[in-house]
Amino acid sequence: ESKKSEVGRLALVLMCDSSGSMIEYNGRPLMNAAHFITLFGEAVKQVPGCEVYVYTHADKVNKVVTDKEWIKNKTRIGEAFKSQYANGCQNELRSYKIIIDDVRKQTKLPILGINFGDTEYGCSPEEIKSCVEDLKMNSNCIMTVFNTGSSENKEENEYIYGEGNFIFMNSVIQSEVNKAIDKLANIIKREYNKHKK
Repeated sequence: ESKKSEVGRLALVLMCDSSGSMIEYNGRPLMNAAHFITLFGEAVKQVPGCEVYVYTHADKVNKVVTDKEWIKNKTRIGEAFKSQYANGCQNELRSYKIIIDDVRKQTKLPILGINFGDTEYGCSPEEIKSCVEDLKMNSNCIMTVFNTGSSENKEENEYIYGEGNFIFMNSVIQSEVNKAIDKLANIIKREYNKHKK
């Protein structure tokens, strides 16, 4: 009797910037994180079968949840984000390495890292690009970024993460939210489909 071949699987790693600038954005703490939890959940529902890991990062890294059923626990996750917002500055170079190393200890699946933050970086574009390339080469991890804020910085982000790995949203108008969900889902599907078995 032949066994059904398993559809390719992927580890999705949500990294939420919890630095001071995210708190100050439009004077509404957690607005960005709350919206992104919803966006991420909608995108993940379009690509079932993924493992999900959630972290916050700024001056330190916090594991929020490692739970395949995490979408059922969005309130708990929101509370965890609230308790872990920091006054310190982010350091993507350090945070990406710490988070992906931690996930790599928990799974052998290919990784898609999705960093959610604003367009202020704690390291130079050259340093982050080098880190992203190292993660791709040595940890089987593709990094992408979902930014919110007042300026897009598209050229810089595509330089760092590569064309097609950058999403920007500065509006909560439903049509713009839907576009962002579709873009995020397409990135997840693209990486998911690379690893079909």
